Amino acid sequence: MVWRLAIYAAGCVKMKKNEYTSIPEWSLRFDALPDAWLTVSRDGVVRQFNPRAAQLLGLAPNALAGSKLTVWLKRVHRLNLGCGQGKLFALQSASRTGVTVSLEEIPCPLAGWSGRLLRMLNVSEELESQTLRSRKLDRLTALADIMALTELDRQRGLEQTLELGARALGLELGLISHIEGNRYTLLAHNAPGVLEVGLTYSLPDTYCSLTVAANDVVALSSFQDSVYADHPCYQQFGFKSYIGAPLRVHGELFGTLCFCSRTVLQGGFDHNDSLFVKLLARWVGGVIERMNVESSLRVSHGELVEQLELLAMAEKVARLGHWRLDVQGRSMLLSDEVLAILGLPHQREWGLGEFEALIAVEDREAWREQLHLCADEGTPLELELRMSNVAGYTRWLSLRGMRLDLPHQQQLFGVFLDITDSKQAQETILFQASHDALTGLINRVLLFDRLGQEIRRCQRSERCLAVLFIDLDHFKAINDQHGHEAGDRVLIQVARRLSQALRNSDTVGRFGGDEFIAIIPGVEQRDQLIPLLKKILRKLEAPILFGKQQLFISASIGAALYPTDAILPQELIRKADHDMYLVKEQRRHLSAPGPAATPQGSDAQGIA
Repeated sequence: MVWRLAIYAAGCVKMKKNEYTSIPEWSLRFDALPDAWLTVSRDGVVRQFNPRAAQLLGLAPNALAGSKLTVWLKRVHRLNLGCGQGKLFALQSASRTGVTVSLEEIPCPLAGWSGRLLRMLNVSEELESQTLRSRKLDRLTALADIMALTELDRQRGLEQTLELGARALGLELGLISHIEGNRYTLLAHNAPGVLEVGLTYSLPDTYCSLTVAANDVVALSSFQDSVYADHPCYQQFGFKSYIGAPLRVHGELFGTLCFCSRTVLQGGFDHNDSLFVKLLARWVGGVIERMNVESSLRVSHGELVEQLELLAMAEKVARLGHWRLDVQGRSMLLSDEVLAILGLPHQREWGLGEFEALIAVEDREAWREQLHLCADEGTPLELELRMSNVAGYTRWLSLRGMRLDLPHQQQLFGVFLDITDSKQAQETILFQASHDALTGLINRVLLFDRLGQEIRRCQRSERCLAVLFIDLDHFKAINDQHGHEAGDRVLIQVARRLSQALRNSDTVGRFGGDEFIAIIPGVEQRDQLIPLLKKILRKLEAPILFGKQQLFISASIGAALYPTDAILPQELIRKADHDMYLVKEQRRHLSAPGPAATPQGSDAQGIA
């Protein structure tokens, strides 16, 4: 005969059997949760939702109830970037424009319910942050690539500079001009076959006239929506986006460096774009100076120091540094910003072995493999790895690198970007998506995933497992008599005690409300569970302090064995749930109800 174990607490509120064949409002218990939850019918009509869902959508509850969810959400077809487990949608409500949410469907194993349970997370800030980091990395990588260009053919170097700069800014065309009076002369471009060096235009007919007048960087992401919509350059060429900086040679205005496109730049320009173009203009000005003199030796030491200071400032703003590796000498030069990121002493030159000792052991093989490919075959180096400083604190870094083909010497050059904040944000989002916000236990989604993994492991090794369905008795009475804060304290303590009662190889999670699931590998017969169940009951019946009061809780526990009772995760949980319900019914007939916050006595440890 199948035995069942339960604790029967006083203050019993009857639980109807049909409450397990649907998703009633009490079982959701989403009102107190910080995330947005809602249920929709199969045709997309909103049925239930918590206050956070209406708040996130920017809607009044009466506007959301009974409406089609597709009215308020528009699918965003783009990379998820690791933001949550669901699909990305843009909000369409008038009060919440520009907000992007991750919409995740949570599987529900309860029988007889055909709707969908959905969870919404606001991921706008994370998407914006990752987009800005990506753009910042592109700009600084372009700067590193430009610095690595050979100067044997300076004209070709200027064309490559314009190509790299346009790509980093997301624009089409890059131009370098010389300006004399009102005459604009094209010196370099990245559009061979379309433009020719030496073409001249009237300066007032070009966008560069705005840059010359401002004597600073001018950036307009949409000419057609600006006061310059009637500008002759826009009327003639149709360039809708433009960013340009004055070009100075020997301290005097020489011309302009600019980038433009026939499409509107989505998201517009920011401060880092302006700084990027200003740095490029300074670098190009230096190249033109060297093109106008007999030897590069005439470049003053002071100008080189100024350029290095500008690059150092850009690295500091972007949390990005550069590195150079002498392959033959196996020594690395690290910029000051790299030393600051890693908290290392001021020692610019490091042995390759010293540097690799700072890399996490798990990432060294990938670093060495890419390092050899870059040095031997010229394959660009690109990877993410963890590095530790002398104090042992670990940071995530994105590395980019390329081979420099120098006479009689082989060197690699690249950049470091600190992506620790981005990685931590991703980990936080993943944890929140898979763990219960109140107790810290894994949630329903991850429980099903873990149970599926354990079942597959049992299939390979021909072993068994048990699933326990743990339901707290009369938990509603504690909420009613002492408030939801007391209920939260009870749930947190129950989660902690269940974790303490189980082995490291076992899994426990919050299934929802006051229900918990435990996965116990290696159980072949129900009798093997008796010591564990007694241990769980003893821990749960200990008083829980809430202010000056002592709260007491009990539980009813149902069990299902794999593969004896079922082989699918949903069926195992449903079987354990049904078993727990029968235990609760049996205990109801064996004991009379008592006060909800008093000790249970020895009857609480009975086995049916």
